Amino acid sequence: QASSLIANNSSSGSTKNKVAVLPFSIVSNDDAIKPDVFGVQVQNDCANILREESAFAVTIQDPMTTNALLAKKGIDATAIATLLPTELASILGVEYVMYGATEVINEGTRTYGSDVVSYKDKEKEKDRKNTENKGVAIASSNSSTTISYDVKLDLKIFNDKGENIYAESRHPFGLGIDAYHSGLKYMIKRCPFGSKYKK
Repeated sequence: QASSLIANNSSSGSTKNKVAVLPFSIVSNDDAIKPDVFGVQVQNDCANILREESAFAVTIQDPMTTNALLAKKGIDATAIATLLPTELASILGVEYVMYGATEVINEGTRTYGSDVVSYKDKEKEKDRKNTENKGVAIASSNSSTTISYDVKLDLKIFNDKGENIYAESRHPFGLGIDAYHSGLKYMIKRCPFGSKYKK
């Protein structure tokens, strides 16, 4: 069935050095996170970082094009898992296919607070030689509550021959939901197209 999805792709010219970033698969225990929407957001961020950090002459297929080609073939996130990298590369008209997965676990809320005490001086003159200062405490408190997230990333790149040329997992620093961004940047810099890639 998967092979029947393969047809002549609409891209003209060579597939050489073309990269398609697939929508990221998202796993989360937070109902506020919509996997389809968040998966496309991370996909777009990944493509943008890849454009910025590529040290080699690769062409990044626009995620809108990638998603439109997949949609025309009726390929959703579930169907992607049933297709071989060679099949996806053919459908998308690229040499390389990048897979990504993000796990976002809501660990609950954390409250950060601070108390500030200042003094307002009052001066009472007893005589010309002595002065007595009276301190009046003015207290104020500031607190904020944020949701803490634990984020994990997986990134894999396959070529159109089905060879896995890169596989990396990372647990980026940070407690916010956007911690994935720094993790992606770190991994992409070190992937075969990245500025810090070491053979």
